[in-house]
Amino acid sequence: MFLVSYVGDRFLFDCKFDDELDDYPDTYRVFLMPSDAELDLEGSWEHLSDVAMQYLGEVRVSAINFDESRRSTIGTEVLKDLVKRKAA
Repeated sequence: MFLVSYVGDRFLFDCKFDDELDDYPDTYRVFLMPSDAELDLEGSWEHLSDVAMQYLGEVRVSAINFDESRRSTIGTEVLKDLVKRKAA
């Protein structure tokens, strides 16, 4: 699970362990989140998606291109698509 800020929006990428699969799914569930001021990021993030403003769909884990040096950024291709989904 991770958060990304992009062009004024904040997105939550959630990929929780699936007990039935006994593995992680191959997709992230993506949510549009409130601003920083409205999020409490202290403690567990287990229910963070409960405060989402909008569910935007799923993105394949393989579609996420992390920054190789620190894994602190991702490629913008996926984010551009999410902004379009938000507007739809």
